[in-house]
Amino acid sequence: MATRISNSDLVEKCRRFITTDTKDAVIRLLIKDALATSNREISNIDTAPLAWLRERYNELFTRAPANISAITQANPCVITAQSKDSDISGHGFEDDDIVYMDNVGGMEELNRRIFRVDVLNSTTAALYQVNDQIAISSSGYTTYTSGGKIYHAGIKIPHATIEPAAGTADYKWIIKNVFAVTFDMYPAYPVAEESVVTDIRSITGIARPDKWRYKRYGYSTLDSSYEHYLMFNNPADDKYNIEIHIEKDYPDLSTWTAAVYPPHPPEVHDCIWRRALMNLTTNADKQKREGKDNVNAHVEVLYGQFWAQNAVKDAAFIKNFSRSLSGSQPVQGLGVRFNSYGFTRGGSGLEAAIP
Repeated sequence: MATRISNSDLVEKCRRFITTDTKDAVIRLLIKDALATSNREISNIDTAPLAWLRERYNELFTRAPANISAITQANPCVITAQSKDSDISGHGFEDDDIVYMDNVGGMEELNRRIFRVDVLNSTTAALYQVNDQIAISSSGYTTYTSGGKIYHAGIKIPHATIEPAAGTADYKWIIKNVFAVTFDMYPAYPVAEESVVTDIRSITGIARPDKWRYKRYGYSTLDSSYEHYLMFNNPADDKYNIEIHIEKDYPDLSTWTAAVYPPHPPEVHDCIWRRALMNLTTNADKQKREGKDNVNAHVEVLYGQFWAQNAVKDAAFIKNFSRSLSGSQPVQGLGVRFNSYGFTRGGSGLEAAIP
Protein backbone atom coordinates (compact mmCIF):
# COMPACT_ATOMS: atom_id res chain seq x y z
CA MET A 1 0.00 0.00 0.00
CA ALA A 2 1.22 3.49 -0.87
CA THR A 3 2.34 5.76 1.95
CA ARG A 4 1.57 9.46 2.24
CA ILE A 5 4.51 11.82 1.86
CA SER A 6 4.49 15.10 3.80
CA ASN A 7 5.66 18.40 2.34
CA SER A 8 8.98 18.22 4.17
CA ASP A 9 9.57 14.65 2.95
CA LEU A 10 8.76 15.69 -0.62
CA VAL A 11 11.56 18.23 -0.37
CA GLU A 12 13.94 15.56 0.92
CA LYS A 13 12.98 13.20 -1.91
CA CYS A 14 14.01 15.85 -4.42
CA ARG A 15 17.10 16.95 -2.52
CA ARG A 16 18.70 13.50 -2.92
CA PHE A 17 18.96 14.00 -6.69
CA ILE A 18 20.35 17.55 -6.73
CA THR A 19 24.13 17.95 -6.65
CA THR A 20 24.32 21.72 -7.03
CA ASP A 21 27.12 23.31 -4.99
CA THR A 22 25.26 26.22 -3.44
CA LYS A 23 23.58 27.11 -0.18
CA ASP A 24 21.17 24.40 0.92
CA ALA A 25 18.53 27.00 1.90
CA VAL A 26 18.51 28.36 -1.64
CA ILE A 27 18.13 24.91 -3.16
CA ARG A 28 15.29 24.10 -0.80
CA LEU A 29 13.43 27.24 -1.88
CA LEU A 30 13.82 26.21 -5.51
CA ILE A 31 12.58 22.70 -4.67
CA LYS A 32 9.55 24.05 -2.82
CA ASP A 33 8.66 26.24 -5.79
CA ALA A 34 9.05 23.27 -8.17
CA LEU A 35 6.87 21.11 -5.90
CA ALA A 36 4.15 23.78 -5.81
CA THR A 37 4.22 23.96 -9.61
CA SER A 38 4.16 20.18 -9.87
CA ASN A 39 1.17 19.94 -7.54
CA ARG A 40 -0.77 22.52 -9.59
CA GLU A 41 0.03 20.73 -12.83
CA ILE A 42 -1.13 17.38 -11.44
CA SER A 43 -4.37 18.92 -10.17
CA ASN A 44 -5.14 20.03 -13.74
CA ILE A 45 -3.66 17.06 -15.56
CA ASP A 46 -6.94 15.72 -17.00
CA THR A 47 -9.74 17.38 -18.93
CA ALA A 48 -12.18 16.51 -16.12
CA PRO A 49 -11.51 17.14 -12.42
CA LEU A 50 -9.57 14.31 -10.81
CA ALA A 51 -11.77 11.94 -8.80
CA TRP A 52 -10.41 13.06 -5.43
CA LEU A 53 -10.93 16.75 -6.30
CA ARG A 54 -14.69 16.35 -6.67
CA GLU A 55 -17.57 16.85 -4.27
CA ARG A 56 -21.30 16.27 -4.74
CA TYR A 57 -23.99 18.36 -3.01
CA ASN A 58 -27.73 17.76 -3.40
CA GLU A 59 -29.41 19.93 -0.76
CA LEU A 60 -30.51 22.62 -3.22
CA PHE A 61 -34.00 23.12 -4.67
CA THR A 62 -35.65 25.38 -7.21
CA ARG A 63 -38.62 27.40 -5.99
CA ALA A 64 -42.13 27.16 -7.38
CA PRO A 65 -43.38 30.28 -9.27
CA ALA A 66 -45.28 32.89 -7.28
CA ASN A 67 -48.20 35.11 -8.29
CA ILE A 68 -47.59 38.82 -7.76
CA SER A 69 -50.28 40.88 -6.02
CA ALA A 70 -48.49 44.20 -5.44
CA ILE A 71 -45.38 46.15 -6.54
CA THR A 72 -44.23 49.43 -5.01
CA GLN A 73 -42.96 52.51 -6.83
CA ALA A 74 -39.97 52.96 -4.55
CA ASN A 75 -36.24 52.46 -4.06
CA PRO A 76 -35.83 49.57 -3.66
CA CYS A 77 -38.73 48.15 -5.59
CA VAL A 78 -40.68 45.72 -3.37
CA ILE A 79 -42.97 42.97 -4.60
CA THR A 80 -45.67 41.06 -2.76
CA ALA A 81 -46.35 37.53 -3.98
CA GLN A 82 -47.80 34.14 -3.08
CA SER A 83 -46.26 30.83 -4.20
CA LYS A 84 -48.34 28.57 -6.40
CA ASP A 85 -47.25 25.76 -4.03
CA SER A 86 -50.19 25.46 -1.62
CA ASP A 87 -47.86 24.12 1.08
CA ILE A 88 -45.97 27.44 1.19
CA SER A 89 -47.26 30.51 2.98
CA GLY A 90 -45.82 33.47 1.10
CA HIS A 91 -43.59 33.76 -1.96
CA GLY A 92 -41.22 30.90 -1.01
CA PHE A 93 -38.03 32.61 -2.20
CA GLU A 94 -34.84 33.02 -0.17
CA ASP A 95 -32.25 35.77 0.12
CA ASP A 96 -30.05 36.17 -2.98
CA ASP A 97 -32.23 33.97 -5.21
CA ILE A 98 -32.12 35.01 -8.86
CA VAL A 99 -35.64 35.57 -10.22
CA TYR A 100 -37.29 36.25 -13.56
CA MET A 101 -40.44 38.36 -13.86
CA ASP A 102 -43.05 38.41 -16.61
CA ASN A 103 -46.69 39.24 -17.38
CA VAL A 104 -46.69 42.19 -15.01
CA GLY A 105 -49.57 44.58 -15.72
CA GLY A 106 -48.85 48.30 -15.66
CA MET A 107 -45.22 48.23 -14.47
CA GLU A 108 -44.05 46.55 -17.66
CA GLU A 109 -40.48 47.80 -17.10
CA LEU A 110 -39.99 44.68 -14.92
CA ASN A 111 -41.11 42.16 -17.53
CA ARG A 112 -38.65 39.67 -19.01
CA ARG A 113 -35.83 40.71 -16.68
CA ILE A 114 -33.86 38.93 -13.99
CA PHE A 115 -33.08 40.24 -10.52
CA ARG A 116 -31.56 39.26 -7.21
CA VAL A 117 -34.01 39.29 -4.31
CA ASP A 118 -33.60 40.45 -0.73
CA VAL A 119 -36.32 38.76 1.31
CA LEU A 120 -38.03 41.20 3.66
CA ASN A 121 -40.59 38.77 5.07
CA SER A 122 -42.57 35.72 3.97
CA THR A 123 -44.69 37.68 1.49
CA THR A 124 -42.45 40.56 0.32
CA ALA A 125 -39.00 40.87 -1.29
CA ALA A 126 -36.93 43.77 -2.61
CA LEU A 127 -35.32 43.66 -6.07
CA TYR A 128 -31.61 44.24 -6.71
CA GLN A 129 -29.23 43.98 -9.64
CA VAL A 130 -27.88 40.46 -10.11
CA ASN A 131 -24.16 41.01 -9.72
CA ASP A 132 -24.03 43.56 -6.90
CA GLN A 133 -26.07 45.18 -4.13
CA ILE A 134 -27.50 48.10 -6.12
CA ALA A 135 -31.25 48.31 -5.58
CA ILE A 136 -33.74 48.47 -8.43
CA SER A 137 -35.56 51.80 -8.16
CA SER A 138 -39.09 51.69 -9.57
CA SER A 139 -39.90 55.27 -8.57
CA GLY A 140 -40.07 56.36 -12.20
CA TYR A 141 -41.73 53.20 -13.50
CA THR A 142 -45.35 52.96 -14.61
CA THR A 143 -47.79 52.22 -11.79
CA TYR A 144 -48.45 48.52 -11.20
CA THR A 145 -52.01 47.47 -12.03
CA SER A 146 -52.33 43.69 -11.70
CA GLY A 147 -50.99 40.23 -12.46
CA GLY A 148 -47.47 39.07 -13.05
CA LYS A 149 -45.41 36.09 -11.97
CA ILE A 150 -42.00 35.69 -10.42
CA TYR A 151 -39.96 32.62 -11.37
CA HIS A 152 -36.81 31.08 -9.93
CA ALA A 153 -33.92 31.60 -12.38
CA GLY A 154 -30.81 30.97 -10.29
CA ILE A 155 -29.59 30.02 -6.84
CA LYS A 156 -26.73 31.09 -4.62
CA ILE A 157 -24.59 28.08 -3.70
CA PRO A 158 -24.07 28.00 0.11
CA HIS A 159 -20.29 27.65 0.01
CA ALA A 160 -19.93 28.12 3.78
CA THR A 161 -22.13 25.06 4.31
CA ILE A 162 -20.35 22.92 1.71
CA GLU A 163 -16.71 23.82 2.33
CA PRO A 164 -14.95 22.30 5.38
CA ALA A 165 -14.93 24.75 8.26
CA ALA A 166 -12.34 22.96 10.40
CA GLY A 167 -9.55 20.42 10.20
CA THR A 168 -5.93 20.36 9.10
CA ALA A 169 -4.69 22.49 6.23
CA ASP A 170 -4.66 19.55 3.81
CA TYR A 171 -8.32 18.90 4.64
CA LYS A 172 -9.66 22.38 3.91
CA TRP A 173 -10.77 23.36 0.43
CA ILE A 174 -13.02 25.86 -1.33
CA ILE A 175 -15.26 25.66 -4.38
CA LYS A 176 -13.26 26.11 -7.56
CA ASN A 177 -15.93 25.33 -10.13
CA VAL A 178 -19.21 23.53 -10.81
CA PHE A 179 -18.76 21.00 -13.61
CA ALA A 180 -22.01 18.98 -13.66
CA VAL A 181 -25.64 19.54 -12.59
CA THR A 182 -28.87 17.53 -12.48
CA PHE A 183 -32.46 18.62 -11.79
CA ASP A 184 -34.50 15.82 -10.19
CA MET A 185 -31.75 13.49 -11.46
CA TYR A 186 -32.26 14.64 -15.06
CA PRO A 187 -28.89 15.65 -16.54
CA ALA A 188 -28.51 19.28 -17.55
CA TYR A 189 -25.88 20.78 -19.78
CA PRO A 190 -23.60 23.78 -19.31
CA VAL A 191 -23.94 26.78 -21.60
CA ALA A 192 -21.64 29.74 -22.03
CA GLU A 193 -22.72 33.18 -20.89
CA GLU A 194 -22.22 34.44 -24.44
CA SER A 195 -24.77 31.98 -25.84
CA VAL A 196 -27.42 33.20 -23.40
CA VAL A 197 -26.81 36.78 -24.46
CA THR A 198 -26.54 36.20 -28.22
CA ASP A 199 -28.77 33.18 -28.93
CA ILE A 200 -32.41 33.28 -27.86
CA ARG A 201 -32.64 29.54 -28.54
CA SER A 202 -30.63 28.90 -25.39
CA ILE A 203 -33.69 30.04 -23.39
CA THR A 204 -36.38 27.37 -23.69
CA GLY A 205 -39.24 28.93 -21.73
CA ILE A 206 -40.65 28.19 -18.29
CA ALA A 207 -39.87 24.54 -17.57
CA ARG A 208 -37.58 22.19 -15.67
CA PRO A 209 -34.10 23.62 -16.36
CA ASP A 210 -32.04 21.51 -18.75
CA LYS A 211 -29.11 23.88 -19.20
CA TRP A 212 -27.13 25.91 -16.69
CA ARG A 213 -24.16 28.19 -16.24
CA TYR A 214 -21.91 28.73 -13.26
CA LYS A 215 -21.09 32.28 -12.25
CA ARG A 216 -18.76 33.55 -9.57
CA TYR A 217 -18.97 37.09 -8.27
CA GLY A 218 -16.07 38.64 -6.43
CA TYR A 219 -13.40 41.26 -6.64
CA SER A 220 -10.33 39.69 -5.06
CA THR A 221 -8.17 36.58 -5.32
CA LEU A 222 -9.81 33.17 -5.09
CA ASP A 223 -11.00 32.78 -1.52
CA SER A 224 -14.14 32.27 0.52
CA SER A 225 -15.32 35.85 -0.13
CA TYR A 226 -16.57 34.81 -3.55
CA GLU A 227 -20.28 34.32 -4.23
CA HIS A 228 -21.05 31.21 -6.27
CA TYR A 229 -24.20 31.08 -8.40
CA LEU A 230 -25.94 28.48 -10.49
CA MET A 231 -27.97 30.17 -13.22
CA PHE A 232 -30.74 28.32 -15.10
CA ASN A 233 -31.17 28.70 -18.85
CA ASN A 234 -34.92 28.81 -18.34
CA PRO A 235 -36.83 29.79 -15.19
CA ALA A 236 -38.19 26.82 -13.21
CA ASP A 237 -41.89 25.98 -13.44
CA ASP A 238 -41.92 23.93 -10.23
CA LYS A 239 -39.82 22.72 -7.32
CA TYR A 240 -36.92 20.45 -8.37
CA ASN A 241 -34.02 18.97 -6.47
CA ILE A 242 -30.67 20.31 -7.72
CA GLU A 243 -27.53 18.21 -7.47
CA ILE A 244 -24.27 19.99 -8.20
CA HIS A 245 -20.88 18.40 -8.82
CA ILE A 246 -18.09 20.59 -7.52
CA GLU A 247 -14.41 20.80 -8.36
CA LYS A 248 -12.48 21.41 -5.14
CA ASP A 249 -9.64 23.89 -4.80
CA TYR A 250 -7.05 23.26 -2.06
CA PRO A 251 -4.52 25.82 -0.77
CA ASP A 252 -1.41 25.99 -2.88
CA LEU A 253 1.35 23.64 -1.76
CA SER A 254 3.66 26.59 -1.10
CA THR A 255 1.32 27.93 1.60
CA TRP A 256 1.31 24.77 3.72
CA THR A 257 3.47 23.86 6.67
CA ALA A 258 6.11 21.15 6.42
CA ALA A 259 4.08 18.45 8.17
CA VAL A 260 1.03 18.81 5.90
CA TYR A 261 0.28 16.37 3.08
CA PRO A 262 -0.62 17.14 -0.56
CA PRO A 263 -4.33 16.91 -1.51
CA HIS A 264 -3.81 13.80 -3.64
CA PRO A 265 -4.09 10.12 -2.67
CA PRO A 266 -0.88 8.45 -1.40
CA GLU A 267 -0.58 6.61 -4.73
CA VAL A 268 0.07 9.96 -6.44
CA HIS A 269 2.54 11.49 -3.96
CA ASP A 270 5.62 10.01 -5.63
CA CYS A 271 4.47 11.56 -8.90
CA ILE A 272 4.68 15.01 -7.29
CA TRP A 273 8.38 14.99 -6.41
CA ARG A 274 9.35 13.21 -9.64
CA ARG A 275 7.53 15.87 -11.66
CA ALA A 276 9.19 18.57 -9.56
CA LEU A 277 12.61 17.20 -10.56
CA MET A 278 11.53 17.36 -14.20
CA ASN A 279 10.49 21.00 -13.71
CA LEU A 280 13.84 21.83 -12.11
CA THR A 281 15.70 20.16 -14.97
CA THR A 282 13.60 21.88 -17.63
CA ASN A 283 13.98 25.30 -16.02
CA ALA A 284 17.77 24.90 -15.65
CA ASP A 285 18.12 23.89 -19.32
CA LYS A 286 16.03 26.89 -20.39
CA GLN A 287 18.13 29.29 -18.34
CA LYS A 288 21.33 27.88 -19.85
CA ARG A 289 19.99 28.17 -23.43
CA GLU A 290 19.13 31.81 -22.76
CA GLY A 291 22.67 32.42 -21.51
CA LYS A 292 21.58 33.40 -18.00
CA ASP A 293 23.95 33.05 -15.09
CA ASN A 294 21.79 32.55 -12.03
CA VAL A 295 21.03 29.90 -9.41
CA ASN A 296 18.39 28.26 -11.60
CA ALA A 297 20.87 27.84 -14.45
CA HIS A 298 23.35 26.09 -12.15
CA VAL A 299 20.94 23.52 -10.73
CA GLU A 300 22.24 20.04 -11.50
CA VAL A 301 19.68 17.23 -11.25
CA LEU A 302 20.85 13.62 -11.44
CA TYR A 303 19.20 11.57 -14.22
CA GLY A 304 17.58 14.73 -15.66
CA GLN A 305 16.37 13.11 -18.87
CA PHE A 306 14.80 10.27 -16.93
CA TRP A 307 12.47 12.58 -14.98
CA ALA A 308 11.06 14.03 -18.19
CA GLN A 309 10.37 10.56 -19.58
CA ASN A 310 8.91 9.44 -16.28
CA ALA A 311 6.49 12.40 -16.17
CA VAL A 312 4.68 11.04 -19.24
CA LYS A 313 4.13 7.69 -17.53
CA ASP A 314 3.09 9.38 -14.30
CA ALA A 315 0.53 11.50 -16.16
CA ALA A 316 -1.01 8.39 -17.72
CA PHE A 317 -1.05 6.67 -14.34
CA ILE A 318 -2.78 9.62 -12.63
CA LYS A 319 -5.45 9.88 -15.32
CA ASN A 320 -6.16 6.16 -15.25
CA PHE A 321 -6.18 6.05 -11.46
CA SER A 322 -8.67 8.92 -11.33
CA ARG A 323 -10.91 7.37 -13.97
CA SER A 324 -10.81 4.04 -12.19
CA LEU A 325 -11.92 5.67 -8.93
CA SER A 326 -14.73 7.37 -10.87
CA GLY A 327 -15.95 4.03 -12.22
CA SER A 328 -14.47 4.32 -15.72
CA GLN A 329 -12.37 1.59 -17.32
CA PRO A 330 -8.71 2.68 -17.30
CA VAL A 331 -6.73 2.51 -20.53
CA GLN A 332 -3.67 0.28 -20.49
CA GLY A 333 -0.30 1.46 -21.72
CA LEU A 334 2.37 4.06 -20.98
CA GLY A 335 3.84 2.26 -18.01
CA VAL A 336 0.56 1.33 -16.30
CA ARG A 337 0.44 -2.30 -15.21
CA PHE A 338 -2.86 -3.96 -14.28
CA ASN A 339 -3.62 -6.85 -11.99
CA SER A 340 -6.66 -8.37 -10.29
CA TYR A 341 -6.53 -5.72 -7.56
CA GLY A 342 -6.29 -2.67 -9.81
CA PHE A 343 -3.13 -1.23 -11.28
CA THR A 344 0.30 0.07 -10.31
CA ARG A 345 3.02 2.15 -11.86
CA GLY A 346 5.14 -0.02 -14.11
CA GLY A 347 8.83 0.34 -14.80
CA SER A 348 12.22 -1.24 -14.62
CA GLY A 349 15.90 -0.37 -14.31
CA LEU A 350 16.54 3.04 -12.79
CA GLU A 351 12.83 3.67 -12.13
CA ALA A 352 12.45 0.44 -10.20
CA ALA A 353 15.57 1.22 -8.20
CA ILE A 354 14.39 4.66 -7.08
CA PRO A 355 12.22 4.52 -3.94
